[in-house]
Amino acid sequence: MEVKSNKDYMKDNELFKINPAIKKTINRELKKIEKEHNINILFAVESGSRAWGFPSTDSDYDVRFMFKYSLKEYLSIKKLRDTLSLPLEDDLDICGWDIKKVLQHILKSSAVMFEWLQSPIVYMQQENFRKNLWNISRQYFSHFACLSHYLGICRKYSSDLAPEVKIKIKKIFYVLRPLYAAKWICTKKSVPPMIFQHLTGIIDQDENIQENILTLLNKKFESHEKTLIRISRSLIDFIHETARVCETQKKQFSKSNFSSKKLDRFFYQLISGD
Repeated sequence: MEVKSNKDYMKDNELFKINPAIKKTINRELKKIEKEHNINILFAVESGSRAWGFPSTDSDYDVRFMFKYSLKEYLSIKKLRDTLSLPLEDDLDICGWDIKKVLQHILKSSAVMFEWLQSPIVYMQQENFRKNLWNISRQYFSHFACLSHYLGICRKYSSDLAPEVKIKIKKIFYVLRPLYAAKWICTKKSVPPMIFQHLTGIIDQDENIQENILTLLNKKFESHEKTLIRISRSLIDFIHETARVCETQKKQFSKSNFSSKKLDRFFYQLISGD
């Protein structure tokens, strides 16, 4: 798939289309989970590279879902499982969280929850659930917490980058996406978009850097996840300098201490049917 520019590229939704047969299989597995565990799936989306905007030819399907038990189950003294998952099989990685766990993570301003709620690939959803939870979750956005999350991921994957060392092509995007998300928070002071191509315009970067990234993006579309590449010194320097600037700018933000009242109310209404 050719990438002319970020803007031209994102005019086309083809990237986020899922093979109907695969989608049917995913929905069948989700229905099986509902039946076997006596739960109600509220929302199921793609969360990995396919939803971030840089899939490879052999990328897994990273399906994440939110579910709820019945009111009777929540009022029982038995301990409920807050995570349900299936063994990785046939490129399907399916995992779900109980809505109570989801809300606890939103209270902590989890960047992952903000991403799930923005996914461009939706497999299942109850009417108005995403809209209502998204409206509430944005009130729990902490610049400090999300910035720390993205910079932490960037440090993890960029610490050993060197021009003479070959790396898996997916690794460079595991560096770039959180880097751009961090810069978005510093600049826009809002929840960063999930899709990589929506993030990249936030940095006034050198044309050579931009062309380098677009070339790598093209290559990732056409390659396997384990394809090895070398990264230019200029791109490595760009990554470290941008991360350094974001680390410095993080000092302007403070930790947040949110009240759980709105999330408590959302949880009660959801499980009680009020």
